[in-house]
Parts: sequence; structure tokens; C-alpha cells
Amino acid sequence: MKNVKDLKNEFSHLINKIPDFLNQLKNQLKLNDFDFDNKEVELVDSWFKVKISEKEISVDEMINVKKMFFSYCSTLFIMSNGGEIVLNTKKNTTSYGEPIIINYGGPGYPWVAISVFGWMRIIEKEGGLSKPLNETILRNLKNKSE
Repeated sequence: MKNVKDLKNEFSHLINKIPDFLNQLKNQLKLNDFDFDNKEVELVDSWFKVKISEKEISVDEMINVKKMFFSYCSTLFIMSNGGEIVLNTKKNTTSYGEPIIINYGGPGYPWVAISVFGWMRIIEKEGGLSKPLNETILRNLKNKSE
């Protein structure tokens, strides 16, 4: 298990590189800009599922794919629902050492932490989330709770 100092360094690097990972994803998808709409979320979801099923992908490339997916999903989730990305340092959780989104949905919303990396584990293991990715992300909770 990595120590907290190393986890914080990795977290800081990931968060600072989100714009770079978004640009990489735009290039992968051959987009000029992101629209952050339902159709685009479906495109990103399909792209991710294809990438994780590739047999010849290197470990480093898979890590990069996951960082691109995280960057897109977390950016759009926060745009739609509010919140902030923090490092989960609670050792008794499945998302220990990973970035999670907290404080979303506005004042008084009974939120729990969101883990995009947790979503990825579900997609890899079960083939998809219980709801389509666009419904999972585009909830507009911050508007509903104001």
C-alpha cells in the first residue's frame, strides 16, 4: 500500500494534468471541442469500453486511458452537479488513495462521495453502470437543490 505522501503527490499531478488529459481525449475522439452533452457522453463511454477490451494495450496506455476518462467524467460531473475533487485517505474504503468528488448537489443535498475510478471498476467488471453514463453524470443536482 502506498504511503499518504506518495498518494498526495500522484493526486496533485493528476488534478494539475486534467486539461492535458482532456486534450488527449479530444484528439482520441477527433473532436475540436467538447460539447459535454448526452451524445458526447455516450461517445466517451463507448470509447472507454473499447479501450479496456483491447488485448494489446500496454499498462501505461491503460493508465492514461483511465486518466482521460476520469478527467472527462469528473469535469462534466462537477459542471452539472457542483462539487470538488479530493483525495480519499480513508483506508477502510474501496476508493482509498483515489480521487473522489464530494460536496456536490448544492446546500442541504444529502451527498455521498462519487468515485469515477469506482465507476471504471464496475464498467470493467460488469460491462456498465446500473444507469447509462450520461444519466449518472448529467444529473443537474446543483440546480435541483437550490
